[in-house]
This record gives sequence, C-alpha cells and structure tokens, in this order.
Amino acid sequence: MDTNAEKMMIKYMSDILNEPTYAKLNVEEFPADLQKFASELKYFGDYVQEVYQLACAMAQGEMETTNITLGHKLNEPLLTLQMTLKSITEQAILISSGDYSKRIEIMDDYAAALNVITDQLEERQAIIDEDFRKLKENNTVIEQFSMVITSLLQRMPQHVFVIGLENHDILFMNEIALMEMHMNHEFAESIIELMKDAPITASGMETEVAYRSGNRIRYFSVRADLLEWYAMNAVIYIMTDISDSKHEMINLETKAYTDELTGLYNRAFGMKTLEEWLDEKRRFVLLFADLDSLKYINDEFGHNDGDMYIKNAAKHLLSFPSDSIVCRLGGDEYMALINDVGYDEVEMKTAEIFANLAKDEYVQDKEYSYSISFGFVAVDSDNRLPSAEILHTADERMYENKRARKKARIKELSDNLSSRV
Repeated sequence: MDTNAEKMMIKYMSDILNEPTYAKLNVEEFPADLQKFASELKYFGDYVQEVYQLACAMAQGEMETTNITLGHKLNEPLLTLQMTLKSITEQAILISSGDYSKRIEIMDDYAAALNVITDQLEERQAIIDEDFRKLKENNTVIEQFSMVITSLLQRMPQHVFVIGLENHDILFMNEIALMEMHMNHEFAESIIELMKDAPITASGMETEVAYRSGNRIRYFSVRADLLEWYAMNAVIYIMTDISDSKHEMINLETKAYTDELTGLYNRAFGMKTLEEWLDEKRRFVLLFADLDSLKYINDEFGHNDGDMYIKNAAKHLLSFPSDSIVCRLGGDEYMALINDVGYDEVEMKTAEIFANLAKDEYVQDKEYSYSISFGFVAVDSDNRLPSAEILHTADERMYENKRARKKARIKELSDNLSSRV
C-alpha cells in the first residue's frame, strides 16, 4: 500500500473517532486502485458524523430531527429515542401547565411510567378542584352567615364590641355602642379596659363590671367569647346594661342593712361585718355603747325626745374614722367596729364623744342631759375568740363603765349634800 495513502486513512480514522466534525477525506487523492476503498471508508465516516450530530442535538435538548441524509441502522435507535424524549417533554410541559388530558402513545417503560404519573396527578387535581369548589362554597356561606350575624348584632339591645385578640383594636361595634361612644368618647376606651379582666369562657358565664359615668355608676353584665372575625382571632364582648336593676338591688340591700331611725347600719349588717372581719384576721376594736336614762326620757318627756336622743347619739358616734362600721343593735344599744387602731386611741375617742354628746345643742335647754356608756375589746389578728364571746366581754365592760359612773355621780351628790349640812 502506498505509504502516503496509508497515512491519510489512518489520520481520517483517528479524526472520525476523536474529532468527527473536522474529519475530511478526499478520495481523488488516493491511487486508482485504492479509490473504491477510500470511497467506502468516507461513506462510513459520513455515517459516524451523522450519528454524532444527532447525539449532540439530543444532548442539547433539541427534540426535532436534524437533517438525516443517509439511512442506516445506526440512526434508527437514536431517532426512536429522540421521538420518545420529544413525547415525554411535550407531556411534561402539559403537566406543568395543569393539563392532564394527553397521554404518550409510544409504549415503553418511560412513557408508561409518565402516563401513570399523569393519571395520578389528574386524580389528585380532580380532588383538589373539588375541595376548592367546596371551600369556595363554604366561604360564600360563611360570608353570608357573617353578614347575617353582623346584621343581628347591629339590632341587639346590648352593647357589642369585637376586639382583636392580638392588637386589641376595635373590629366592630354595633349601633348602640357607636351611639354611646359618640356621646362619650371615653366610653369605649374605658369599657374595653374594664373588660380586659372579664374571663373568656365557652360556658356562657358572665361577669359584672362597673363603669363610672359622671356622678353615676353604671353596671354591665359582660359575656366574652372567642371567635374568628373575618379571618382574624378576636373576642366578642356582649354587654347588658343592668344599672337600673343593680341600683334597685343596692337600694334594697342598703335598706335591708340600714337602721331606719338613725341611718346607721343595723344589727344584721353589724354582725355580718363582725364575722367577716374575724374570718379575715383583721386587727380592730369592737366597741359596745349604751345610752344612759333613755327609758326615763321616754317616760317623762315623750318618745319624740327619746328618738332625738337615739339619733343625736348616732351623730356623735359617726365621728369615728370613715372606714369604721357603726351600727345600732336596737333600742339604746350601739356597736362600732373600728379598723386597725389601738385600745388607747379608742379610749381617747370615746371620752371625746362622751363630752361632745353631753354638750349637744339639743339638750342645752332641756331638763335632762345626754350620757353614754362604753365598753370595748381589742381584737388582734391571732384572735381565737368567737364573736359571741367578744360581744359579751364588751357588754360587760360597758356595764362596768356605767356602774362606775353611776357610783361617781352618787358620791358626787353625797359630797354635795354633806358640804351643805
């Protein structure tokens, strides 16, 4: 073989394997006896170049068939693979757009697997679409329901507030609450501050809040419930104005615990408070007081003067500190519960009351005088005595005080008579 021809064939074969794009072979450069072999070799090289071009196109994602001029068996598998990949790509594009209506007709393992995935995605999409449809219907129902609820809340006679759970903003007020707020701008702010202590329950329990409006205290019964208000977590406060019934109840309670003649607390309230203070382990002084000579004044000067005696004594007993509980036990007997004071302070105060009662202006032109006897017991926080025993002790000390002053008066009279003789 010609040495030069051999070199050209070897280089061409090397280029076909390593650089097929640049492989060149000129048949006419070969000797006549080798030109047929060179022509067949070039034809083989062209086949390899076509296969290489097709493989490169597929590797770069080109799914359209490139120019194939030579028909041979080497291209057929690649063309089939290209067609399969093209179908898979088209199917994937349809799936990504939400179209599950197409299936790959080429039946191989890849296509069959993708068709199964497509079937599953189509089924899931159908479930999602149905859920979305139901959700949309539910949202429509919820919106309609919310509109109905809002309309009903607007017409309620109670004050209604819906407050955001996180930021405490007012999300809704019904008409009556809005009207109140327009008349008094501080109303909503004050009420909301009060309602922060209202328990949020699902059991229908209500709590009572008191709101001062000018010189009048208003009372509300409040129910607080959690709810979702247009996709926001909130609390709805439904407030019923119970001021009239509350004031009536307070008035009735006041009457029930008030002595009609003096305006002091009565025996029932005094005894109730005594038991409460003992339960609370308070430090206080219990004072027992009794008017001197009330029967004499009633018999000799009439019950009108006797009633004035009882009322005037009550007026002087009210000079104890304002947090004291002063009550009329009945007849000519009084009890005072003086909070957090010492024995000596009470003793000084009773001496002052005794002196002031004796100088009361009502008796300045009367033929009789006012006088009162006291007995008291200091109660400490560690007290173990029952209320009955404390009262009994105070009563005994009151009578000791009465007897001592009676003896003092008798001695004074006796001394005066002796001095005249």
